[in-house]
Amino acid sequence: MNERVLLTGFEPFGGNPTNVSWDVVAALNQAMPTLTYAQRLPVDYLQARRELTESLSVKKPVACLCLGLGRSGSLYVETKARKPDQFHPDSGPGILATAWPTEEILLAADQAQLPVCVSEDAGQYVCESTFWAALECRERTGQPEWVGFVHLPPATAVFTLDRLVKCATDIVRRRLATGE
Repeated sequence: MNERVLLTGFEPFGGNPTNVSWDVVAALNQAMPTLTYAQRLPVDYLQARRELTESLSVKKPVACLCLGLGRSGSLYVETKARKPDQFHPDSGPGILATAWPTEEILLAADQAQLPVCVSEDAGQYVCESTFWAALECRERTGQPEWVGFVHLPPATAVFTLDRLVKCATDIVRRRLATGE
């Protein structure tokens, strides 16, 4: 395992030309190339799981921070992930809890002056299945040590790309600095 963070975001979907989750991941990876890996995932339950678990296995990051496109108005720090019906019934527990200190994410959002909520419902779509897949990989293999998921709202005058990148950068820096 190394001291880098795997950042994931998603490809555009629903006819949108971009996806804010990938835009933030790409910008953060460009700003911190020696501390992060970036991976753009497809909006497909099984393919996203395959690509994510392969990347975790090959890169062996100390942490994995997954980002996804969420509802307007707030960042949502996800605290639980439910296994989707699309995954084999015997492939792991039904619910897994976050493995990233929620307080660090809340502090980073506060520093960036962005509204933030704690959520126990990641939406039962590819975002939640990806979060569950990362947590299940951690449970099964012991790595990465830290796994978290944050839903980002669509870009607006409040949620600018710069502010979202600042927040995500702070989340990564806090985790790497603390590491405990």
